[in-house]
Amino acid sequence: MIIKIIRSCLIGLLIGLSCSYTLVTISAVTDPDAVITGGALMEQLIIAAAMGIAIGLVTMIFDTSYFSLPVQLLIHLSFVTLCVFIGGLYGSWFSDVSTFMFVFLNELIIYALVWFFILLTMKREVDEINEHLQSRKRHE
Repeated sequence: MIIKIIRSCLIGLLIGLSCSYTLVTISAVTDPDAVITGGALMEQLIIAAAMGIAIGLVTMIFDTSYFSLPVQLLIHLSFVTLCVFIGGLYGSWFSDVSTFMFVFLNELIIYALVWFFILLTMKREVDEINEHLQSRKRHE
């Protein structure tokens, strides 16, 4: 169980840092006058790491069958949104309503992309299992 927790946190950490790096880069490219200090960059890295670990941990909700999948998704999305809101407060991501909406639009896009790739991976794994089972059935 502890290995699953560590694995989930590490995957969340990597996804969080990747998304953060991408968003900071896009922000710097779209605003040619943008300047970020080393300390500010480190702060954003720590926020992204903490968010990634927390989100990775809550992703373990999908390992339980206590809730239905739609309820699991709603709980997960709510927790992710809470993490983004808290991270945004600590990271000063919100200067007005438009930046507030922009941050949450980015969250939804990232959320959809991550789940798209997870669904593709799951489908591929299920197809491989089905192929293996069909192969065994033919050879019996």
